[in-house]
Amino acid sequence: MLEHYNFEIGKIDERLAEIAMKDDRVQLLKTIPGIGNIIALTIISEIGEINRFESSQKLSSYAGLVPGIRQSGNTLKFGRLIKQSSKNLKTCLVEASWVLVRTKEASKFKWFYGNLSKKKGKQKAICAVARKLCCVVYAMLKKNREFMLL
Repeated sequence: MLEHYNFEIGKIDERLAEIAMKDDRVQLLKTIPGIGNIIALTIISEIGEINRFESSQKLSSYAGLVPGIRQSGNTLKFGRLIKQSSKNLKTCLVEASWVLVRTKEASKFKWFYGNLSKKKGKQKAICAVARKLCCVVYAMLKKNREFMLL
């Protein structure tokens, strides 16, 4: 039974690889360390057409990577990340961020995560990295350019 399921999973993986090879946006996203076929396809399917988002902040909000705001008069309080979001997109960006902060190529993300995790903790820091990654994904898809760090 296990052999049968492994065979079926193999067929599905092959089909996903075929679909990924045909899509230029997936190939762009795969240049980011930590993003493979499945995560890239999920991101593309969740975002849809990138032009429907006016800015990277709107995409970050759609992904649920921005804090909730409570405001009354002159008082402004920032809370936890918003709950009304695309859960799959948020999960993919956070998972890719964990890999990204552990690679040598992404030293800026690693540095950002290291500094923020000392102050705020690992979970808040990785969500901040995921938000930055979301902005990078937006810019890559909007400008049709590969991932690169300066």
